[in-house]
Amino acid sequence: MRIMQVDIYGFGKWVDASFSFDQGNYIEISGDNESGKTTLRQFILYILFGLKPKPLAAYMPKQGSALGGRITLTDIYQVPVTVERVRGKQGVKVYTTDGEIFDENWLNQRLKGMTRDQFESIYTFTAYELQQIQQIDNQALQEVLLTIGMIGSDRIYQAEKNLSKQADELFRPHGKKPVINQQLQHLAATHQQWTNAREKEQGYRAKLEAVETMEERHKELQQDKQQAEARWKQVEQWLIHDKLIRDYYLTTKQLDRYPENLHFPSLGLDRLQEWKEQLLPLQSEEQVIRNEMEEIENNIEEIDLLTNEELEELEQEVILQQQQYEQQETLRQLDQQITEQRREWTTTLQQLQLPISSAEVEQLELPFYLEEEWTDLATQYDKLEMERQYLRNDNQSAVRVLKDHEETKKQLQLEQLSKEELQAYQADIQAWQEAAASSRQRQKLDEWNQAFDQQKRLSLLIMGGGIILAIALLFFTDWVWSVVLAVLSVCQYAAFHLYGKTMAQWLAPEQTMTASLSNSEIEARKEKLVEQEQLQTKIQQLDKDIQQQKMEQLKSSERIRFIEERMEQLEQRMAGYQKQYPFLQSVSFVYWPKLYQQLRSLKDRADKTVALRLEREALREQLDNVEWEGDPVAKKQEERRKQELQQQLQTRRDSLESKWTNNQMKQKPYYHEIQQLLIEAGAESEQSFIEQGERYQRYHTLQEEQQQLSDSLRMVFTEEELQQVQAGEFAEKHILQTEQTALRQTMADIEEQLQAQQAALSDEKANLTMLEASEDTSLLKHRMAEEQDELDQTVQQWAIYQVALHKLTQAKASYTEKYLPKVLEAGSRYFSRFTLQRYRRILLENDQKIIVEDSQGYWFEISALSRATQDQLYIAIRFALSHVMTERLAVPFLIDDGFVHFDPNRRAEIIQLMEELSKDHQIIYFTANPTAAAVIRLE
Repeated sequence: MRIMQVDIYGFGKWVDASFSFDQGNYIEISGDNESGKTTLRQFILYILFGLKPKPLAAYMPKQGSALGGRITLTDIYQVPVTVERVRGKQGVKVYTTDGEIFDENWLNQRLKGMTRDQFESIYTFTAYELQQIQQIDNQALQEVLLTIGMIGSDRIYQAEKNLSKQADELFRPHGKKPVINQQLQHLAATHQQWTNAREKEQGYRAKLEAVETMEERHKELQQDKQQAEARWKQVEQWLIHDKLIRDYYLTTKQLDRYPENLHFPSLGLDRLQEWKEQLLPLQSEEQVIRNEMEEIENNIEEIDLLTNEELEELEQEVILQQQQYEQQETLRQLDQQITEQRREWTTTLQQLQLPISSAEVEQLELPFYLEEEWTDLATQYDKLEMERQYLRNDNQSAVRVLKDHEETKKQLQLEQLSKEELQAYQADIQAWQEAAASSRQRQKLDEWNQAFDQQKRLSLLIMGGGIILAIALLFFTDWVWSVVLAVLSVCQYAAFHLYGKTMAQWLAPEQTMTASLSNSEIEARKEKLVEQEQLQTKIQQLDKDIQQQKMEQLKSSERIRFIEERMEQLEQRMAGYQKQYPFLQSVSFVYWPKLYQQLRSLKDRADKTVALRLEREALREQLDNVEWEGDPVAKKQEERRKQELQQQLQTRRDSLESKWTNNQMKQKPYYHEIQQLLIEAGAESEQSFIEQGERYQRYHTLQEEQQQLSDSLRMVFTEEELQQVQAGEFAEKHILQTEQTALRQTMADIEEQLQAQQAALSDEKANLTMLEASEDTSLLKHRMAEEQDELDQTVQQWAIYQVALHKLTQAKASYTEKYLPKVLEAGSRYFSRFTLQRYRRILLENDQKIIVEDSQGYWFEISALSRATQDQLYIAIRFALSHVMTERLAVPFLIDDGFVHFDPNRRAEIIQLMEELSKDHQIIYFTANPTAAAVIRLE
């Protein structure tokens, strides 16, 4: 099983937090103290196994979120599952990626029934457990490690220790302080006191039996009294509710006369009455519609209309008359328009102040292209004028810029040095550079001469040695070798001397030059030469700019001349238009396009006025030739009125017919419902239906009365008594009164007997009290019985402890035989690695005591080990147990800062071991000392 994802809704400090564990099987989670590591580990345990309400309250989130969350697991089912647990919801929910949902029982089955205690015993440990293990002695430490090797925790040792302690506190064979020993002593003393008291009071038993007999008789009398009182109260209730009982009986008998299955529609009479009331206005409306339809039919028959031929003739007359009226109106409008046009002419001409008459306007010719030509003429002239002005301004600016460039050039020329000064500066710099080069060459020659002198001395030594050796060889060997050696020695010296002379001539400077200027003066001359070069560059650029400005000025002058020629051509065209239209002479050419629009408007009005005059003359001729007889319009209006009246009446009739149809449709459901009521009730008519309904209402009223009476009586009588009343099995009132009187007398007699019995019983008890004044035998017996019971319970508890110890010893022996060798074998491997091979085995001595063997074969008890080594032994056994248990169920191993006492080498070794063990099952390590393997860091 592996944890892949942790999502926390709210748990302690964590609210809406998520952690992914898909980086591998070994997950290291690091963080400072109070960063939430232990809270995250507790959350994982809570989701898997839950937690009791009291300890769970400590993890209630402070920000009001729901306490809980979910964990995604793999290798627990055929597909990944998500386990969700939220406080307040019933149990845990398990969701699979296939959409299946399981409960907590399914999760327990998948965990092989493992509980939280078992998980914490095997698959988790903390630094706190390591601290606890250091606080016990050597023998106890042996037992703890043995039990840890068995189930992964010291709980067996703690349980065995507690059981032994509790058993010794209860009983010891030769002790005095244990509880059972003290109880045996107290019981013996009490028994002796009881024996002595019994011998002194031989008659106590007889008196005690007499008191018991009298108390039994007293109880019998009280029971008789209670029975009589109960019967008296019962009779009293029957008398009080006699009227209700008789009404209930009579109502029941009346209901029995009705058939068992009396059926009638629910609220049948009310529904019938409601539907009849709703039908009444519809029936009234139907009668009103019928009367109105008859009246409309009579009115339609009384209307007399013209035939179609008469209507056509009348229509033609109306059209002709209407045309005449329209022509007269048109003539009047024409006169008005002509007058209006003439007035507008006069006003427009006065506003324009042009020397032109209305007749000239009518004869005026204005082609369609004239406006465009005038607009183009004015636009071109304005554009040319603006361009000429712009060029003139540019020309003036160019003159100013040219003047500025020439003045700047003059200033720069004044700053330039003469040619002789420049040549002198350059000569000084060149001489300084040659002197510097000669100095460097001389320095190189000096260095070479020093090296050559050393080599020359060496060559001289070689030559001397060679000659001496040659002389020696002359005496001891052939003279040829002596001569060859002497010649070679002299030749190498001669060659080396010639080489030195040649190199000295080659390296020697041509002439010795001395620089008369300092370095600062040379640098100043170099800067001056650079400045002069920059000045020369600026002057050259200014010459180019001046030449460019002159070219631009020349181009501008040429463009101005071209524009002026173009403007003269436009002025000639303007003169041609002024000759063709003399009135243009008094108007600037700029306003000619606007003037064209005004002239065009005047021309259109003039043309329109001429057309109106022609149209007016034609209409007058038509009107003079037309004459009318009668008033066809009035006839047509009358006929139209009759037609509209007939149409209104027909429309009204159609509307009434539609209303009548709707009225019938509205009535139909009510008739249908009434008929269904009659069928449901099995009535042939409404009268028989009403009779059945009234009978059913009476039956229902009796049922309600019976139910009310029954509810009242059930508060006093039982169900059996009510059934007797229904059957008429109840006594008459006078019989109950007689019985009540007899019961009252019986209760008085019993009361007298009780008083007499109570007095006798008091006397006997007084006698017993006198006997019990010193030391009561019964009290001693009772005390002895109580002490015996306490002793029995204590002995039973002591026996339980003994059985538990025996069973625990058997379980340890069985586990030691079956699993402990595997655990110790795996633990030995881990312990050897933790201690860097210093210890190699963990052994069990006499099946009771754990010892360790070092690399040299020596055995050591646990107490002889250091604290850190004891921790390593403890952790090795825990890892070994989890490895053995992996064969049964591989679940994640949770470690919370369990290596605080490890040195860096051993800590690195255990980290590597955890990474290896994580191949079999997931390991999640919480630490405040992160390593490079940390994948999650908590803030």
